[in-house]
Amino acid sequence: MEQPRNPSIERRLLLWLALLHVAVLATFVAAYARNHFPNHEEVVTHSLKDWSRELAHTVTVDSAGGVRFQPSPVLARDLAAQSIRYSIAAGEMTLAASLQPPPGPIPDGRVETAHWSVRDKGMLISLRLDTVSRNDKRYRIVVAVPAIMTPGIALIWEELQEEVLPIVLPLLTATILVVLFTVRRTLLPLRRLSEQATAISGSPSGMRLETAQVPREIIPLVSAVNGALAKVEEVIERQRRFAANAAHELRTPLAVLSQRIDAVELAEPQAEALRRDVARMARIVDQLLTATRMDTDGGGPKGAVDLVELARDLLADLAPLARAEGKEVGLNAPDNPVLVRGNALELTGCLRNLVENGLRFTPPRTEVTVTITPDGTLKVRDHGPGVPKPDRSRIFEPFWRGPGSTGAGLGLAIVAETLERCGGAISVGEAPGGGALFRVDLPVLYTALAP
Repeated sequence: MEQPRNPSIERRLLLWLALLHVAVLATFVAAYARNHFPNHEEVVTHSLKDWSRELAHTVTVDSAGGVRFQPSPVLARDLAAQSIRYSIAAGEMTLAASLQPPPGPIPDGRVETAHWSVRDKGMLISLRLDTVSRNDKRYRIVVAVPAIMTPGIALIWEELQEEVLPIVLPLLTATILVVLFTVRRTLLPLRRLSEQATAISGSPSGMRLETAQVPREIIPLVSAVNGALAKVEEVIERQRRFAANAAHELRTPLAVLSQRIDAVELAEPQAEALRRDVARMARIVDQLLTATRMDTDGGGPKGAVDLVELARDLLADLAPLARAEGKEVGLNAPDNPVLVRGNALELTGCLRNLVENGLRFTPPRTEVTVTITPDGTLKVRDHGPGVPKPDRSRIFEPFWRGPGSTGAGLGLAIVAETLERCGGAISVGEAPGGGALFRVDLPVLYTALAP
């Protein structure tokens, strides 16, 4: 089911301000129409005057004295669209008229201007008579319109286009742009706070949201978040101190216990089992110390590390232990150095963890193989049962242990965090033919070319 989108403050502000501007514009138009056309009769009167004036301009007299009625295409279209009924006459002769002429009776020739209403087929019709002169001849123009608001609305719209909109629209556009700029400028501190909050990692380590240039209304929220970060940091620091102190306190008893096992005369199987248990506990303690140190100072300094030399030296150290269990370790790597960014001691610990895990699960008479490519990729492959797909995304979580695991679930978590601090990454998949295949990608600095 799709999650509903969170409301946007910016969009809400812009929407309400836009609605406010529309309401103001509508109020202004209504007030303008009311002030300029206070009643329906005046609206119709203005409409009739305009049409009569337009029709008067269409009457022309040529050089021979002939009279012509020449409306423009736009005027002819508007006359038909608005149901305007008209007639233009010279004396008793009609020069031009609409298909349906104005209803009578028409005032006699002694009347030059008039405005009256009649009913025609049940409809109230408003009429206007105007007299114009051309070359000493008088022409009578009669215009009739239905006494409804349609002509008035057209007249109001024409007036608005000519007098109001050229002023209001630029002003309205400028206001909207200013409002848009102001809203975005006002919300800019919230975006900065969001970026600061995103930059805070899992352990705040003194990072706080800035209160400078933050609106007063937002400061209580920022202060509450900073207070929560301080509490989280205090809890994390308390856990770090506890883990470090516990690990340090356990180291000495484990060393003493190991010496006493060697001093006591026990059957070899029992002594060997006790030594393995003590070694496993010591390994867990070392992992706790490593994890605490990484959380505290971010690990050791980073520099250029030859991945090929590092793997070769480590496998030389682990080879005797592997052979003692009937297993082998192998290396496939270029003959030339592959320099990556990292800390040599930490990367050695990562590779040791991966190879030892492989030796723990690979069966006898098989090999744990380390492969290095010039692009800074390192792969560790074994022939064990592999990692089930559902567990591949969880295997690098702290304290996660799979079925049959005897460790504390910290080794691979430390490996993943160490590589992340170096700018690298680790993943696990299935090797061809079965087994686990761990892939490590590190930022390569330099790869020497073969001579």
